[in-house]
Amino acid sequence: MSLYIMYNFRSMEKMFDFVQQDVSVGITIVFVCCVFIIIATLLDFWSAVEAGKARKEKLSSHPILRTGRKIIDYLILVFFVLMIDVLGLLCFSFYGIPYFVVIITIGILLREGLSMKENYKLKKSDAIEAVNIATEIIKCITKEDAERIIKYINNNRGKH
Repeated sequence: MSLYIMYNFRSMEKMFDFVQQDVSVGITIVFVCCVFIIIATLLDFWSAVEAGKARKEKLSSHPILRTGRKIIDYLILVFFVLMIDVLGLLCFSFYGIPYFVVIITIGILLREGLSMKENYKLKKSDAIEAVNIATEIIKCITKEDAERIIKYINNNRGKH
């Protein structure tokens, strides 16, 4: 009888080790996804600040607050989807990792990437150059300065 108990104890120990390994892999995946989301959101914030600087806009604290809210909203969404994944892990044998957390993270990263692309376009837009040219026109004192600016405008028209 003691052999039977020892056998059951060893099999339970193996099962516990397997479950513990599964849980640690899942927690690691969720943690890495959360870190990626935070990094992507902060990179988007940085690209927006750089675009604002290029357009010579006044910087305020509003984008920082908006970025903080965005990070919190994203993490709430991840934890909500994590509940679905936990149910999947408990109910289905084929469910090995938190699939929905990974899918949501990919979606968030794509969204932040598109936002960074838009900020890059704003940073490189012709409107910035127009503002710089207008500033030069205002500073223009002599006829030679005006002719130099007109020549620059004519040479660069249609290149963008």
